[in-house]
Amino acid sequence: MSSKVKTILVNCMVVFAIMLFIVGFNVGKKIEEQEAIAEKEKEKDEAYTEVYSPSDLNQSVEESQEEHEHYEYFNPEVDKKSVPEEKSSTLSDYFSKKDIERSRNVAEGFIKAYYPFDGNNPLENIENAKEYMLGSLYERFKEFIAKPTQTIFRKELKNIEVYEPYDPPKDYIKWNVKVTGEVFDTEGNITKEETYTYSLQIIKDNDSFKVQDFSLNLAD
Repeated sequence: MSSKVKTILVNCMVVFAIMLFIVGFNVGKKIEEQEAIAEKEKEKDEAYTEVYSPSDLNQSVEESQEEHEHYEYFNPEVDKKSVPEEKSSTLSDYFSKKDIERSRNVAEGFIKAYYPFDGNNPLENIENAKEYMLGSLYERFKEFIAKPTQTIFRKELKNIEVYEPYDPPKDYIKWNVKVTGEVFDTEGNITKEETYTYSLQIIKDNDSFKVQDFSLNLAD
């Protein structure tokens, strides 16, 4: 064998040895990394088992429920069913069915007598409604008699609707009366149609019911 061939073989063996060393080193390093990862996973499992024991999990669930209940307390919209709605009152909570019906008839009779207006006799509607009101209210009306004008000379009642107000007071019976009427001028022509809502305060006077006072509002 020539010296040249021997040199080539020696060089090949050196290269092969170096490659084996590199491969062995990388394989060994890979094994160490895998063992390190496995050890870390084991530590995590042990830590999980230690922190979240069955008793701790139960406690965690209870704490979560307490937090939810605390949130619901300060946030009632979370569960509306658990928060009772405040009930509004009605006339039947304070008065008998008989008194409610009697007072309703007084409210309707008062408006039917009081609303119509005749410019030729401005006191007529007050006198007609006298039997439905207290004497004190009647005297107040007499002091402030409505004066007819050229465009508002006569009024006729067209429609009346009596209804119970929302959450009425308990000190007296209150009725709302929605009124629709026509207004006429001195020539007898209709100048407008108007709609008002009367809020009547009705109290028991001896054995009967009377209108004590009222307020007037433009209806929607």
